[in-house]
Amino acid sequence: MMGHNNFSHAIMIAVIAISLTIGINGCSANVPEPTTKAEDIVTTSSVYENHKHTVTINAANIDNPPEALTLSTTKDKNSSFHTHKITLTKKQFELLKEGKEVRVTTIPLVIDNHYHAFTIKKP
Repeated sequence: MMGHNNFSHAIMIAVIAISLTIGINGCSANVPEPTTKAEDIVTTSSVYENHKHTVTINAANIDNPPEALTLSTTKDKNSSFHTHKITLTKKQFELLKEGKEVRVTTIPLVIDNHYHAFTIKKP
């Protein structure tokens, strides 16, 4: 039978392991890399503390805009433990379809409240 001290020690190790996993992977871990087509828009964010991210906007969403769409960014080689999310509205998709430039910022990360800015335009 496990004593109180051994049980407490096991719980503490489990909590630390879970915390490290969340801290290393971030809340949006295991996001698959998007597949791109020639007509998709792939754009890179502003740089923050020596890292940046990319996001892919599917051409089908530009041609037939949804009401809103939240997309995940890729992980950066200098900061592989996290991704970000951006949300594009139907109006922003319509502006992209018209060939206009759209600027969005990522949703700030909880861990350090940083964000990135994207300037998006069809090539």
